[in-house]
Amino acid sequence: MREQQTAMRFLFFLVILFPLNLKAQEGLKVGLEVAPSWVVNTHRNLSTGVRSSESGYGFNVGIPIKYGFSETTSLITGLTYEYIAFDNRVNNTLISSNRFGAINVPLVLGYQLSGNWNLNGGVGFKYVFLSRAWSGFAVDISNAVNQIQPYLNLGVSTQTEWSTTTVEYGLNARFHPINIWESTAAQAANNTSKIVAFDLSLKFFLFDL
Repeated sequence: MREQQTAMRFLFFLVILFPLNLKAQEGLKVGLEVAPSWVVNTHRNLSTGVRSSESGYGFNVGIPIKYGFSETTSLITGLTYEYIAFDNRVNNTLISSNRFGAINVPLVLGYQLSGNWNLNGGVGFKYVFLSRAWSGFAVDISNAVNQIQPYLNLGVSTQTEWSTTTVEYGLNARFHPINIWESTAAQAANNTSKIVAFDLSLKFFLFDL
């Protein structure tokens, strides 16, 4: 519970630092997004300090919302479903896996660098509503997981016009600064685990509001 309260304070603190000026509205765009992800789960042993990691995979699908409030700056938010899996395979046979389903809400400020290229940076949070460990059968591990996970976001993107649709694609990195495991969970007894995700994002902005 303490981890979740810390997460919410962290997100609120970062959000209020955004220098938004919504007076110069340039338009609101709504669309569809798909983003395959490469995910790294970093570990640190609390007793020895030894660090390790495991890689996983996932994807985001959902509805992006982009609000342009000047010629060079915009606010990107929306709602996406995220799936992540960390599989342990031996001789191409799946032995065990941890899998997570979450709702993602980014709050990102985009700044035009040159031409159609943009630098995107900000914050966001995810709510992990589905957590399963699999080793021949699935086990619900929701009680062991910090369900609210704030993150820092940094990436680059470019866009092009395709008929009446704006297509935006880019590379995005997200760092989740708090332990994925609850402090009272057995997994957190001698280990911290933090998620870093790299998304290859493709957005189709279909509607102007």
